Amino acid sequence: MIRCLRNSTSKGMLRGTGKRVCILGGIVLVLLAACWVAWVMWGRGLVVFNPQPMKDANTYARRYAAWSESRRSFEVRGEQLDGWFQEKPGAPLIVFCPGRGRDVASYLSAVDSWPVAKLLVNYRGSGRSSGWPSEETVVDDMIRVVETILQETGRNWSQVVLVGNSLGTGVATHIAARRSVGRLILCVPFDSFGACARMYAPDWMVSVLVGGIFRSDLYAPRIKVPVVILAATHDRQIPVEQAHRLRDRFADVSYEEFPGGHEAIWARPEARRSLKEHACAPL
Repeated sequence: MIRCLRNSTSKGMLRGTGKRVCILGGIVLVLLAACWVAWVMWGRGLVVFNPQPMKDANTYARRYAAWSESRRSFEVRGEQLDGWFQEKPGAPLIVFCPGRGRDVASYLSAVDSWPVAKLLVNYRGSGRSSGWPSEETVVDDMIRVVETILQETGRNWSQVVLVGNSLGTGVATHIAARRSVGRLILCVPFDSFGACARMYAPDWMVSVLVGGIFRSDLYAPRIKVPVVILAATHDRQIPVEQAHRLRDRFADVSYEEFPGGHEAIWARPEARRSLKEHACAPL
């Protein structure tokens, strides 16, 4: 009888130990999964957006002092987004979506003379904007900020012209697929970010860190407003063939191609003139 009690006690202890091991193992797996997801999200934000935070507040303030009166800060879902808004009553509202690793303030001098209202906002993690970027958060942030300005100024989405540059073409195209804007302008666009990434990284890395992010080719057929594509013939970062493929996905598109590389639209006078004309044209 004593032997039976000992055996049953040992079995009970083993069962208890087994349960504790299973619970501990489950907790470890959950923690590992959470760490993996966090690492992928951090890595995706770094690879896709390459955020460039402001390094020195005083230098930054001096560099853009000429536009200090138009400086704006927008609170979106607990984050502070840094930007500029220049009003022009009665004119369309131009919304800029900057490229990868670009502070949107770098466009200020180029567009300062445009006779339209202008909204430039840094993505999360760039300039003075807080947070960490992803496709969904950046697109949702931009929509919320634009709607704030529309409410303030009495405009509607049909009076908005979206201008996307490089990576920003993916942001702008995604927004245009969700809101009926007045016009969409894409400078050196890609058809999918993954296609660009595969030029620099193996497929497995692209699948993990990029996935199906910024599929402009899938959003394009949903966009019925006029689209303007300005491409660069010798673009080595985003081959012009991607602009050709994206062009064929839109219902109403105007296409122009300029000699030069990835910065041709901002570097060549004739390209800058064309961009200004399209951006400032009546809606």
